[in-house]
Amino acid sequence: MTEHPNEGVPRHPGGERGLEGGYPSGLGPPPHMPPQWPPQRPLPPREVGIAFKLWVAQIIFGLLSTVVLFAFSDPFAAGRQRVAANRAQGGGLSPQQFDTFLMTILIIGGVFGVLFLAVEVWLLLKMRRGRNWARITLTVLAGISVLGTLISLPQGATTMGITLVTGPIALLINIAAIVFMYRPAANAYFAAPNWI
Repeated sequence: MTEHPNEGVPRHPGGERGLEGGYPSGLGPPPHMPPQWPPQRPLPPREVGIAFKLWVAQIIFGLLSTVVLFAFSDPFAAGRQRVAANRAQGGGLSPQQFDTFLMTILIIGGVFGVLFLAVEVWLLLKMRRGRNWARITLTVLAGISVLGTLISLPQGATTMGITLVTGPIALLINIAAIVFMYRPAANAYFAAPNWI
């Protein structure tokens, strides 16, 4: 009696061909792969990209405006005149003491300016990722900047009119950035869930 070579070996439910002839009877196709986690974050819309670029332009323009202001004018000229007048009357700080005081203020202001710039850039990156709280914070900062610009415009004549040129430009950039951050497509992007 000839023995079958596979005698005693349990056969696959799909026959000797196994899975080559299709899925075994009763098993069906393999389960679907689980969804990717975390889900893919949608790309920021065009409006958010424009707002981000406007914010970057505003930062660069603000730095350049500060350099131009100190290079072509003396924003502390009025203070020096008052110090000299007080000194002539026998009181107040000496010019050297006033310059030391100004240098201290400028150093402290520079340190805080660098920290503020770092925070602003961090907020911009979060805004571009769809964080609504970052958008709100930037809106508040832009509102303060607009208010400060409106207050400083009447004083432009004391700085050789430089702020009369740079002020309106910065004002328009801030307003445009706010407008693009709240366009309908941007609102939908910030309202969508984000995971990063």
